[in-house]
Amino acid sequence: MNAARAANILTILAGTDKPELKIVDSFWQRGKPVQFQAKYVQHRDTISITKLMLADFTNDDELAFILGHELGHRALHHNWFRNAFHRQEVEREADAHAIRAMRDAGYNPKNTLWWFDRRVHANTGAAWHKMAARRNAVRALLEGV
Repeated sequence: MNAARAANILTILAGTDKPELKIVDSFWQRGKPVQFQAKYVQHRDTISITKLMLADFTNDDELAFILGHELGHRALHHNWFRNAFHRQEVEREADAHAIRAMRDAGYNPKNTLWWFDRRVHANTGAAWHKMAARRNAVRALLEGV
């Protein structure tokens, strides 16, 4: 995927009232660069995605899910987490928003599971468990919608 394709998908999902899209090399978290991430920054009304993450998508549906998820944080005014359980709920709400937005725009949310499967296999340890749990939560949302 490339930046132009990502911008086009963001426009399809959000219309003209869309946040700015930035493609970045990395984010700094706890003093270390993170090269595989997407996030919404409320005070800048910006969705940023790393180049490495953007390159990992194999189809528009996968990218539409991640952009839809970040748009979910924007629409639901998510900007903080009380604790780990609250974070899981917030992420689930953003995932559900992504699925609805994808369906409304003509994307196939089920194709997103391929991306989650690749990410599960690319991780180990705690990261593996976190990604596997996220994949299972998205699968449950897809079966329940």
